[in-house]
Amino acid sequence: MKNWNTDFFEKLYAKLSVSLIENSRTHLFTMSNPGKFLPSGLNPGVKLEDAAILSSIVEQVPEFSWVEKQKGRKISEVYNSILNYKESPANTGTPERMAKLREAEMQYDRYIEEYQVHKYAYDAVQLEYLSAKATQENGGAKIPRTLMIKHEQTVNKWIARGRKNQVELSLAIIKEYQPLDAANFWKQAGEQFQNGQHTTNTGAVFQLTDFYPNYKYWFENSGWSAFSFDQQDLDQQRKSGLTGLTGDLDPSFGIFNLSNKQSDRNQQSFLKMEETAVKVECQLKQIHIERKWLKPLVLSSNAWRMDKNSAEPNLSLSSGADLEKGIVPVGEMTLLPVSAIICKNLKVNGRFADDVVQKINGEIERNELAVGFGPFAIADQRYGQNERVRGMVTNQVIEVTEEQIIGIICEILPKMPNPNPQLPWKK
Repeated sequence: MKNWNTDFFEKLYAKLSVSLIENSRTHLFTMSNPGKFLPSGLNPGVKLEDAAILSSIVEQVPEFSWVEKQKGRKISEVYNSILNYKESPANTGTPERMAKLREAEMQYDRYIEEYQVHKYAYDAVQLEYLSAKATQENGGAKIPRTLMIKHEQTVNKWIARGRKNQVELSLAIIKEYQPLDAANFWKQAGEQFQNGQHTTNTGAVFQLTDFYPNYKYWFENSGWSAFSFDQQDLDQQRKSGLTGLTGDLDPSFGIFNLSNKQSDRNQQSFLKMEETAVKVECQLKQIHIERKWLKPLVLSSNAWRMDKNSAEPNLSLSSGADLEKGIVPVGEMTLLPVSAIICKNLKVNGRFADDVVQKINGEIERNELAVGFGPFAIADQRYGQNERVRGMVTNQVIEVTEEQIIGIICEILPKMPNPNPQLPWKK
């Protein structure tokens, strides 16, 4: 029997995903159920405790799933296992290759800052453009001509001012040759990891994660893109193949969710809605995750394997994915979070039954359970803080103005380890 609640949630995910992900072969959007209200009043540039709170938001290894789930290990723990227990081949870089590598590294360092500024500007416009494109394809309003021009101009600026082609050519050379200079490659990786480690005044050790834009800009009015999901989208939006490939929803699933996050186990229950016309409107912003302590080439290099005599000789991080063929990866770390999606000014118009509204408002008043509508939080504590945020729920509308994370964009990691048998490994 068709469950309207499941259908609504899956199609909302599908539109969000195509609005956020340009290439579904390399990236996956994992949606919250429900979201997390952002901590407020932090000063991460001065207080390490505040920096630790923000870093912890994206430190857990996610499961390979379209609905956000966590495997339990920290990304830094898994990555450090590679640094500590890997085995690398002897240096195989020729003088000619090493000279080409040094030249590429210099060009990369020279232009990477400009490249990232223009790439992030492109990503912001791309979110707005892809969302408008999805609306158009579902039979809604056409993409505004002004947005099409803006999109093209942003791409051209990234190419011209951001040195897109030069940086990506340099990166391709670095990716090919840097792991061949094994001693320097792993020395740099170890130093980066150590330099990213910090200790709070209470003695908590953490790896510092930076964000772009910086935390203080998350709450500003610039950089937001409008997003909507209405009955026409519900009727026309094609479901993502991921919703069946990477796990089905619980049979008891309802669009309203109640969870007790204070107990030892995060216990969750659902409330179903009767089928009704619902329109979701909100604003979205993409926050890029920057782990300066993690060397990305480690995760794509075929010039390492796990040492057979190490503490984790059989560590398999990812078996590799081919979603078009229905192959879902397994392993300790199949995804790497690269961006957080935050939402504000949520407004859901519809007809909500009296008993559901009374139940939801009763739980909000009790201040005990986290209350959500699909990926959106309605009432909960701010992440890492005791302050509680409460939205408004009536028979006609749900409104939540506060900023919250509603999902994470992840890079789909390749097979790891995947050592090249042609390299000079120890016998």
